[in-house]
Amino acid sequence: MSLLQLPPELLHRICGYCELAEIKSARRASTLLAAIGAEYLLSEVEVFFVRESFEKLTRIARSSGVAKGVRALCFQADRLQAFGSRTEWDRKRDRLEVERDAFRAAPTRAEVQALRTTPRGERLLSRWATKAEEAPTKSDMKGLLSAAYEQYTILRQDESRMETDATARESLRTLFKAAPRLDSIVFTVANELRHTTTTNIESFKKTLTHPFGDRDNQTWCIHQLEATLCAAYEAHLELKSLVIATISYRFFGLQAGAAEQIYQVVSKLVDLQVNFNWCYDNDTDEMDYAELSGLLRDVKDARLVRFFSSAGQLHRLKIGGPYSDHGISKLPLIDTVGDTVWPELHTLHLKHFECTQEHLSHLISRHARTLESLHLNEMVISDGNWNDFLESIAGKFPELKEVSLRGEFGCLPRHHGVEYDFDFYDMEGIDPFTKLMQDYVLNRGSLPDLAAVEDD
Repeated sequence: MSLLQLPPELLHRICGYCELAEIKSARRASTLLAAIGAEYLLSEVEVFFVRESFEKLTRIARSSGVAKGVRALCFQADRLQAFGSRTEWDRKRDRLEVERDAFRAAPTRAEVQALRTTPRGERLLSRWATKAEEAPTKSDMKGLLSAAYEQYTILRQDESRMETDATARESLRTLFKAAPRLDSIVFTVANELRHTTTTNIESFKKTLTHPFGDRDNQTWCIHQLEATLCAAYEAHLELKSLVIATISYRFFGLQAGAAEQIYQVVSKLVDLQVNFNWCYDNDTDEMDYAELSGLLRDVKDARLVRFFSSAGQLHRLKIGGPYSDHGISKLPLIDTVGDTVWPELHTLHLKHFECTQEHLSHLISRHARTLESLHLNEMVISDGNWNDFLESIAGKFPELKEVSLRGEFGCLPRHHGVEYDFDFYDMEGIDPFTKLMQDYVLNRGSLPDLAAVEDD
C-alpha cells in the first residue's frame, strides 16, 4: 500500500510526527498531501508592532490551509525608542558593525611584525586588510546613517498612526477567524520570554535601534493587549493559554465594554501566566518609587481580583508581582487574587508578593484536593511567620508532587508588639535546608531547623 492510499485521518497523524522539511518535501507528491501538509507548515505565528508584520497575518489568514494549522500567536509589542532629535538618536543608537571596523585603529609596525611570525597572525593581517578595503568611507557612512535615521522617522510616524487606527485589531481578528485551532497567545515586551534574535527584524535593523519594553507611565502596550483579547472575543476564539510578560497594572483598570469581552475570553483559560512590570525607570535603571507607590494604592480597587477571579477554569496559574526591593512593600496578594477558588487548579506559582500568614495558608489550603505543584518565590509575610505557615500546610495535600521554594522569604520583625525569632529564610535550589523544607511540605515529619542544618 502506498502512502497516498492511506485515509486522510491517518495522514494527518503522520504529519504530526514529521519534521518541517519532511512535510515540505511530501507536499510535492500530490494535491492531497499538499493540502494536508499545509496545516503543519506554521504552528506558531510571531508578530511585531510593525505594519508589515500585521500584513503578514492577513496573508496567512487568506491561505486557509496554512491558517488551519496555526495553534499559537506570540505578539512582541515592543516599540521603537523615542528620540527628540537626530543628535539624541545618533548618541544613543547602536553602532553598525561596519562602522566599528571602518574606524578601528590600524596595527602598529611592531604588531605587524609580531603577527607575521605565525600562520594565524598572517591570516589576521589578511582579514584586516580586506575589511579596510571594503569599509565605507566617512562620506559613505554619513549617507548610511542619514538613510537609517530617515527610516527610523518613517517607522515612528507609522507606529503613531497605528495607535489610533484599527490595523492591529482588524489583522488579529482576521487571523483568529481563519485559525480555529489557535488557542494560545503569548503577549510580551522587551523580549521578556524569548532571548532570541527574532526581535531584530529588518524594520528594526534599519533604524539602528533596538525595541524596548513598556514603562508604567506609558499605555501603548496596554492598548494592544486589550485589542488582542477583544479581537479574540469578536472572532469567537476559545483560548486555553494566555501568557502576559510583562504588563503594567493599569491594563487591569478596564472600561466596562472591553472588560466584559476580556473576562469572557479569560473565563475559558486553563493556563494563565502574568508578570507585572518591574518598577524601574528605563533611563536611570533605578527604582521608580512613585510608580510602585501608585501601584500599591490603585490595586486596592479590586481590578486585579476581578480579572483573575474571572478565570474560573484554570488548571495552571503563575503570577509574578513587580520587583520591589529597597524596603518597599511587595504587591499585596489579597489585592491580586482575593479569596478566589479555582476548582481544578493543579499548579500554582507565586512570586514577589506580600501576604498575611492566614491569607496565604487559606489560599493554598482551598486547593488541597487538586494541587499537584506549588512554587513560591521571594515572598513576605506581613502578619505571622514562615514556620507557622509551613506547619499549617505540610502533609495536607494528597495530590501534591512538587514543591519549589526560591529566594528570600521574609517576615516583618515586629507586628502588633510581637517579636519573632527570625526575619527571613534565604532559599536556594541546591541548599540542603531548602530541600529539607520542600520535603517537609510534601511529607510533613519534623520541621527543619536552620541552625542545626548549618551546623551539620
